Amino acid sequence: MTPTEPGSTTPTYTVADNRGVRLVLDPIDDVVVGGVLFRVGTVDESLSTYGITHLIEHLALSELNLSSVHSNGAVTDTYTAFYAQGSPEAVVGFLNAVCRTLRNLPTARWRTEAKVLDAESAGRPTSWGASMGVWRYGAAGRGLRSQETEWGLLRLSDQEIADWSRRYFTAGNAVAYLSTATAPADLDLTLPHGNAVALPFSSNSVWPCRQRFQGPRAWSRSRVMSTGPPLESPSPCWWSRRRSGMFGSAQV
Repeated sequence: MTPTEPGSTTPTYTVADNRGVRLVLDPIDDVVVGGVLFRVGTVDESLSTYGITHLIEHLALSELNLSSVHSNGAVTDTYTAFYAQGSPEAVVGFLNAVCRTLRNLPTARWRTEAKVLDAESAGRPTSWGASMGVWRYGAAGRGLRSQETEWGLLRLSDQEIADWSRRYFTAGNAVAYLSTATAPADLDLTLPHGNAVALPFSSNSVWPCRQRFQGPRAWSRSRVMSTGPPLESPSPCWWSRRRSGMFGSAQV
């Protein structure tokens, strides 16, 4: 398949298949970049599993020799990415190695990687944007990035990590990209079989009704950007709803 720009007959990229993984080929000059992305992120986690996707990302890279290629991995709210830049041979080797490791994840070393993640968290500056997530979504899904500690790393098991990997890090839930015109013959993106996973439902807010403070200046989301929250203390009803939204449905 060769999608084109509107009004143009020139293909902009090609979508191919490699061992069941969708592969987007889009050549660019002078540099080769490539990556593989999975539709799983913190939005799929709960408070009791927070950090499991990040841990698997580290496990997938833990046994790779990355000296010959500029590469990294990242976990966002909605997807996990592994990417590299370098020579064609180095980028292909990186993608092959990531998929090979995900086929046989070294779960036995997860406690060692958990210590690395703990050190990362300790040195990560607090983002005011991320810290606001818990106010909107509660301590789950999109609100988890407000947590300074990846709480799941305190209680996970080898089996739970393996099950998470088998569910989300599959061929049907992945898409790869490479900045070449054709797929290299030695590219091997073999992954466990599985289906694409849709984004979980995420409501706009944990609040069942509009947020309000007591006093003459009632506050709602529609006003907070222009006037800011009032100085009065929140009502008991407001706090009970916040507490329920944050902790009532958490699976601890």
